[in-house]
Amino acid sequence: MAGKLYPDMGNYSNEDDFKKRFGDNHACIVWLATETYPNGIRCNKCNRITSHHYYPNYQSLQCDKCGDHYQPITKTIYQKKGIAIYKWFLSFFYYSKNQSINPLELANKIGTDMRTASYMLAKVRKNYTRDQ
Repeated sequence: MAGKLYPDMGNYSNEDDFKKRFGDNHACIVWLATETYPNGIRCNKCNRITSHHYYPNYQSLQCDKCGDHYQPITKTIYQKKGIAIYKWFLSFFYYSKNQSINPLELANKIGTDMRTASYMLAKVRKNYTRDQ
C-alpha cells in the first residue's frame, strides 16, 4: 500500500479552507483511497480495478460491479471505532498549525471528549511530519 496518511497541510492557510475540502467523512475517505491507490482500487472480490462509490454506513467505498466494500481506514490510525475520519484529519490540521495544542483545546475544536482527544493527539504527534 502506498500513499500518505493525511493531506499536505501547507495547502490550507486557514480552518475554513481546510473544512471546505475535508469537512466530512466522504471527502476524507475518497482522498485516502485516491492517495493509497492512485491507479484505482482493485476489488478483492471481483479482482478488477473498478469504480467505487462512497458508502457512509461503513466509512467505505463499494465496488460498482460486485458490491464488495473497501475500507481505506483499515490498518491505519483511523481504524479506531467511534472516531470519524474527518475528526482525525482536523486533528492533523490543528496540530500542524500549533504543535503545542493540548488535549482540551483539541477536544473543543473537534467536538470530542478530552480522553478521546488525548488519544488522538498522541497518535497525531507520532505520525505527523513537517516534511510532507
